[in-house]
Formats: sequence, structure tokens, C-alpha cells
Amino acid sequence: MEFSLSNIDDLQYSYDWGMYQAKSLVKQYENLSSDSWHRKDVLEFGCGWGYTLLYLLLKKKNVNKAIGVDLKDFWNNYYSLSRDFKEIYDQVELVDGDILVLDELKERKFDTILNANIIHTLSPSYLESLISWFYKHLNPKGKVLTIAKTVFNTNFYRLPLKTPYAHLLFPEDELLNYLGAERLHSWFPYSGSTYIMLFKRMGFNIDEVIRIKSPLADFQLDSEHRSKLSQYNEEEFSTSEILISASKPSESISNL
Repeated sequence: MEFSLSNIDDLQYSYDWGMYQAKSLVKQYENLSSDSWHRKDVLEFGCGWGYTLLYLLLKKKNVNKAIGVDLKDFWNNYYSLSRDFKEIYDQVELVDGDILVLDELKERKFDTILNANIIHTLSPSYLESLISWFYKHLNPKGKVLTIAKTVFNTNFYRLPLKTPYAHLLFPEDELLNYLGAERLHSWFPYSGSTYIMLFKRMGFNIDEVIRIKSPLADFQLDSEHRSKLSQYNEEEFSTSEILISASKPSESISNL
């Protein structure tokens, strides 16, 4: 459901909620990488309303530039409703459109690229192109900090489907039809190691990985359904979310 802001009270509530979420994300990023934000040019892919970048600026993390990109300019709601919020947002450069083709970013380089809870919704072909774009637009020794859900994330269990891990056991066309009818967002069946493999394939070094265990990791499947998941080891089976710090080598290598 698309969110809209109709008055200043909604605006303030959204801002407070967004900054609370941003604080949590920044803490996760800092657990993932000990590098300082100082004087870094930071890009956030899938920035939404731009809260994470605002938090970095307002908490005096001393970033050099804060740039956000999303498909839609959600932040314009703030511009139209409050001059005070616009003055805050003027500290951040926000761009809307497809990152792969945006002229505004074509020649830009960054020290850090952030992305949280978005890449699991991207098709395999787009995700490969995106990670390649990250590599091309990072300075040497620059880092991508990623937070992503896996195919075993428990959010999928909210669907009223009786079979566990339905997204692995039903035909794709049947599942997509169901999801479309219910107006629910789905994600592609990436395991934690899939993301690691994609970053490595594009030339990145993997500096740190944090796996978040699913609360349903010990859920017992019957033998029929468990056999269909035999390609996953127990570590993969129990990873609900994964955090990855990937860096570009000081001497760039060609992507495969």
C-alpha cells in the first residue's frame, strides 16, 4: 500500500518512526564494518524517504556527501508540507529513477554504498547488473554494506499456505498468481550464500558476514518436503537474514 502524508501530524510521526528505524540500520551497518564514516561519500540504494542518510548527518557522523536513490521521489511529501523538513532534506542529495541508467550518477564514485531489505525483491538478472554497478562506482577499497532477507525468512509464513516453505515447493506461475491476487510482495529464492557468491563473482572481497538465525530454523518438515530442500545445508536452512560487508580491491579486477 502506498503511503501518503496528509497533514503535519502524520509528517512528524513518519519522521520520528523513520529516524528510529534508521538508528537501528546504522547500528547494524556499524556492527558489520568498523570503518569510520568520516569524510566518506555515501550512497544509499533504495533510500525510501532518506532517513538513514539524514540520521548519519544529524548524528554528526561527518560524512562528506550523502546521496540517496530510489525509483520514486517519496521525499517530495516533506517538501510540500513543511519548510523545516525541507531544510533538513536539503542536506541530502536525493535522486529518483533506475540507478542503472541515471545520468546524475553515471560518472559518480563513492566510498560506501548502503542497501537494506531491498535486493531480495530484485530479479536475478537485475541483481547481477546492480552488483556490477556497485563495483564500477566504488572507489578502490570502497565498501558495499548489504542487509538482505533470504528465502527462509519467516515473513513468508504469514501467507495462508498450508505447506511450509511454499515458495520452494509450488510451481512459480502458481505462486506468482497467488501473490498477485493477494497484493503481497514476494522475494526471489536467494539463500545467504547466493548473495555472497554474487558479490565474489563481480570481483568483491567479502570482509564480514553476519547470519541472522530464523526463529523457525528448528521447524521440523516431514520427509517429503525436507527432501526437496536437500540442496541446503543446515547453516543455509537456518539463515533468515544476512548482512554482508564487501569491498572493492585496491587494484580493480575485471568482472566476470
